[in-house]
Amino acid sequence: MARTWHPSARIAALGLAAAFVAAAAPAANAQLPGDNPRVTIYPVENTGIQLSVEPLNEAAGTVDVVVQNNTAANLNCTGLVDGGPAATVTTAEVVARSVDYFRNYPITTFADLQLNLPSPAGTQMISLGSVQDQAGSLSEFINPEWGALVANGNALDEARLAGQYGALESNISIPANSAFERTVRLDLPVQGTRNDFQTGIFMTCTIGGQRYAFHAYESEIAPNINNGTGSLSSLGLGS
Repeated sequence: MARTWHPSARIAALGLAAAFVAAAAPAANAQLPGDNPRVTIYPVENTGIQLSVEPLNEAAGTVDVVVQNNTAANLNCTGLVDGGPAATVTTAEVVARSVDYFRNYPITTFADLQLNLPSPAGTQMISLGSVQDQAGSLSEFINPEWGALVANGNALDEARLAGQYGALESNISIPANSAFERTVRLDLPVQGTRNDFQTGIFMTCTIGGQRYAFHAYESEIAPNINNGTGSLSSLGLGS
């Protein structure tokens, strides 16, 4: 028996498909074809700023971090979105995935998807969240950038559930040629005790009007990344 689609379901499916196409398409009104005004580039290499992150203090559930500003300018660090943390302590895997993402893709923002569906009660507006969320497991095939976002998000979710995540404040200012030190308290795991893990820190700051992404790993040992897929190989703790 053939499946019968309700008209609203057809509209939803067509609307979602169109949204994917629109989100994946380059901006048409840009000076250069493919130029997207919503794109921001974050360089990940700047020796003027040095970060260090200590191993997990299992008894206290904390991680010590130090940020050294070796430049002659004041350093201002904020989150990627309003109210978001300027720096995050989590697993080295999540940090490595984040650095890999920033190296390979610009940061692009898309408005949440919304569908206007006709109904007997009148037109209803339904929020679908971001296009990346709707793509789900198809993200990698629709757009490699979205696939990297989904992979990093999954690793971050696992870290948060395991209590391997701690956020710093949303705005951090570090004067020229000075250091910033903080003991970061990690969130509690959802169940059981927190397992030891290789720590990492990821931070976004502005120098001279240019935003940068900075990072560090416990024992200065970066997890191995399989170039080409962005997937990580086996992850060992730093000695």
